[in-house]
Amino acid sequence: MEVAEIKNHIQKRQFNKFYIFTGPEWKVQRIYLEQMASASGKDLRYVDSITDIYSKLKNTSFISKPYLYVIRDDKEIMQNEKLQAQLETLLGQNILVLLLTAPDKRTKFYKQYSNLIIEFSCLKPDILRKYLKQEVTLSDTNYDKLMRICEYDYGRCLLEIDKIRRYADGRTMERS
Repeated sequence: MEVAEIKNHIQKRQFNKFYIFTGPEWKVQRIYLEQMASASGKDLRYVDSITDIYSKLKNTSFISKPYLYVIRDDKEIMQNEKLQAQLETLLGQNILVLLLTAPDKRTKFYKQYSNLIIEFSCLKPDILRKYLKQEVTLSDTNYDKLMRICEYDYGRCLLEIDKIRRYADGRTMERS
């Protein structure tokens, strides 16, 4: 699945029950998760593993509120084929996003769910520059340096911008 497809799901407010996000662009992943939660009307919940929410998912009470669950690198989901078979019905009105740091393309899990995997690659320099200009005013040379130092990773660039701001605030306080 391409990033454009998930953008389309958000715009149409029609979601799959299960997604897999991977790639180095963690900040863009987080932005999409927040947009998915907002568009779906579900609260965003980060959990450690599927076992943490398994009993809640099995409970079919009419009072229960649906969530957009986010789990990072959960081996239980990737290895338990019985759980994988139940996943679609188990989720009910919930959405589950599995964040994978480094998916193993040789596994049965990867092959089975390859159509649900969304790769968040580093942004292209011209697009990254556009987003960075919304955050901080720098010269073109400094934008280039920042992007190069951060290896064109939006999340890392934002962290460095935060450091720049904090340093500037500290310098301002010293002068007062």
